[in-house]
Order: sequence, then structure tokens, then C-alpha cells
Amino acid sequence: MNRAQRRAAAKKNKKAKKNENSEVEEKMAMFGKLQDECLVCQAPFDKKDKQQVMSWSVVVRNDTEEVRLYCPECWGQAKEVVQAYEREHGYGKPE
Repeated sequence: MNRAQRRAAAKKNKKAKKNENSEVEEKMAMFGKLQDECLVCQAPFDKKDKQQVMSWSVVVRNDTEEVRLYCPECWGQAKEVVQAYEREHGYGKPE
């Protein structure tokens, strides 16, 4: 590999790392927009509680930069409603 090829490879690697860093920074900024309660029932959410962090659901819309937080109960109800709608209208997995 000659010097020009090494420079091109180094430049490409540097650009790739920069893109990775910007993605992480973007996700961290979205985490800052996380609410302190469930969007539906307003149950309190503690960002420092590992059990809550692992069990609650977060929906992120990148196009509008919205972050929505749902407790497990509300998320389960929403999934049931969607599944019922899909069954009623013939969507989803064939049975």
C-alpha cells in the first residue's frame, strides 16, 4: 500500500468514526428529552431506577424529534388494541 492509499484509508476511517460519534451524540440528546412520566397514565418514571429503565417503552420519532415514554401497563394495552385492530381488518400474521 503506497502513501496515497494509506492517506485515503485513514481519511475514510476518520470520517466513519466521526459519523459514529455524531449518532451517539444524537441519541444522547434525545435521551435528554425523555419525560418523567408515562404519556398515557402519568405514572412517575425514575431514570435512575434500572428496573424501570429496562421495563418501560420509549418511542422515538426522528423526523419530528419526539420522544414518548410508556409504562408497561399502558404499552401492553396499546399492543392489545393494535393486535385486535389487525385481527379485525385481516392484517398481521396468518393464522
